Amino acid sequence: MSPSATPPAAPDGAVSLRPESSGDLPPGGSGGVAGGAGAPALAHVRTPPPPPCPYPAAEPQGVVEPRDGALVDAEAIHVLQDGAVKFNTFSSRPGYPSGRANLRTHLHVEARVRNTTFAKQVWADVHVYTHDGTLAHQETLPLQYGRPTGDGGDVFVLDSAVFQGPIATPGSVTLRPDARVIEYRVYCQLDGQLFTDGALHACYLKPDVATG
Repeated sequence: MSPSATPPAAPDGAVSLRPESSGDLPPGGSGGVAGGAGAPALAHVRTPPPPPCPYPAAEPQGVVEPRDGALVDAEAIHVLQDGAVKFNTFSSRPGYPSGRANLRTHLHVEARVRNTTFAKQVWADVHVYTHDGTLAHQETLPLQYGRPTGDGGDVFVLDSAVFQGPIATPGSVTLRPDARVIEYRVYCQLDGQLFTDGALHACYLKPDVATG
């Protein structure tokens, strides 16, 4: 079994929705990705192509930059599944809206990491974009040990709030951007070497007006 990953430092300007931690990894990088054995460098390509979006949104104005020195190796780390959801944390009964809203976006990622060393650091650099492609939030979040895969790997999991949307109560409204697209890259550090799967992953969200 692997221990929980040490949380990495958040990039400049990030507003964390989770308690701060004392990770010692560097903030998000801005350089290219070094190719591993037989692997091409994938610096700014959104790969694989994102699935069709049921709620149209503009192309993000920017990109989650790859970290300097990361080797592209999908055997070292790759995403098994992911998903993002925006929901109203205020409860209401069907047919009886409460008139209150507290929209929050959560991201779930499961990644397989090669089990070559006991101590592992696994994390994701996450960007949240609005309907017009504007960057609304960026953050680096750790993936925690979940379970063994039985094939020489471990599953690490991220299940965290990544964006706080608008809050409305009777007589008070706090406006916030409408989060529509999440893009992220995953990394792991094994035996002092930084690895990534080379892909820029994307999840899409409903508009605020369509969120119950």
